[in-house]
Amino acid sequence: MSRWAYFNPTSVLFCENVLDILNRVIDGKRLALVTSQGFRRRGVVDKIERIMSGRVAHVVDTIKPNPSVDELGELATLEWLHDIDAIVAV
Repeated sequence: MSRWAYFNPTSVLFCENVLDILNRVIDGKRLALVTSQGFRRRGVVDKIERIMSGRVAHVVDTIKPNPSVDELGELATLEWLHDIDAIVAV
């Protein structure tokens, strides 16, 4: 029988003014922001980039509402995933 270990630290935040505490939760890590064009149009992407002061390494804003597992699985093949410490999905 083979042995293996899995470690997946995940935080799910849902609260009023969540963007105000995002900087503390991310704690200096470089991140990728995964979102939709709707959040970009509403200014949420710009606000997160300002709050994170240069730590947003990549923005993927092509996610469709209610994406399939296959659509999201394509993200796992992208090279930039090696340059980040965290993913923030909005």
